[in-house]
Amino acid sequence: MKIKTLILLAMAAPLASILAHAQTVVSTWTYDFSGSASTGLDGQSTTSGSPELTWNSSSNIRADGSTNGGGAAWLPTEVVDGYIYTIKVDVDTSGMSTNSTSGYYAGLSFTTDNEVITQFSVDSPNYTVLAFRQYNTSDVLKPSTFYNCSDGDGNNFNNTTNIPQTVTAGTLTLTIDTTGDVWTYTASVGDTTISGSLASGSVNGVGLATNSAGAVFDNLEYTISTPIPEPASVTWLSLAGLFILIGLLKNKARN
Repeated sequence: MKIKTLILLAMAAPLASILAHAQTVVSTWTYDFSGSASTGLDGQSTTSGSPELTWNSSSNIRADGSTNGGGAAWLPTEVVDGYIYTIKVDVDTSGMSTNSTSGYYAGLSFTTDNEVITQFSVDSPNYTVLAFRQYNTSDVLKPSTFYNCSDGDGNNFNNTTNIPQTVTAGTLTLTIDTTGDVWTYTASVGDTTISGSLASGSVNGVGLATNSAGAVFDNLEYTISTPIPEPASVTWLSLAGLFILIGLLKNKARN
């Protein structure tokens, strides 16, 4: 009996841990940038996902992922409490020219106004931005940067975090988690990840941002998921199930 009980205890702990971190995918959309450079991204529909989402894009961003200049491209989405929103895309900025100060950039963004498709600026309606940055004219490769614009102070460049990944190409992943009392973000450049809190806002778009020609986007994926169930609930359910099993075994042994 004691050996069986110990086995049950050993099995219950990892099970509770796994379930506590489980997520269920609600919706996933992809765009593969298989279009032509002669066609703009504006008006194109997502490659997969239901319902289809349609890009509202600057003419500088093309259907094959190439860019002819600065601008933004948005897929309509509504960020509300209780979900996890993740966008991931491959970005290559090696074809961008140098910039005299901070380096040109290309990356991911959420926005509070999906009708504004101009490039990211000090007062544009971007909510968050995660971007690769290029060399400046002193041949210094600027670090990848996360811009937290959610505080609404009127200056999108005031709240930034440099990520120690000085590369010009790779996969960017940006997540907004609204399941807790405070909204949070996770920004990943390859295997390097940072996280923090956000001020909740009226977010209605997710997509791409760049401020120059030469960037290339590929393999975009946008996912909305929700945790199942709440970690505390899973833990209590697992423990309750464990004690029920132990009780049944004890009763069986007595009989």
